[in-house]
Amino acid sequence: MERGGTFYSPTLVEQMNRNREDKRKLEKLTARELDVLILLSQAYSNGKISEALYISEATTKKHITSILGKLGLESRMEAMLFTNNNRTITRTAISRAVKKDRRGEGPCELVACGTAGNCLR
Repeated sequence: MERGGTFYSPTLVEQMNRNREDKRKLEKLTARELDVLILLSQAYSNGKISEALYISEATTKKHITSILGKLGLESRMEAMLFTNNNRTITRTAISRAVKKDRRGEGPCELVACGTAGNCLR
């Protein structure tokens, strides 16, 4: 380290790099895949995801397969952990869409539901 320079712990640098990589991965997802991932992170079954987004279970399964591939994950559980560890998604999309809708404070803000109102109940 140079005199007067800033020191960053290796753990912090590793975390920053991981966050940057996660953000790049998330940017590969389509809006609909992000909707599916949000619901998946809340432990929704394929049937519940399909119902909430007005799509077939086969389409939901295809979206999940695509999500896992794009994020480099192998299971639904890994997708849930990835999402819950990545604050880019959890603090914005989930809070606005799922939690708001469950409390009945207004229409769901998921891209697919837009103005459908309380579709996740």
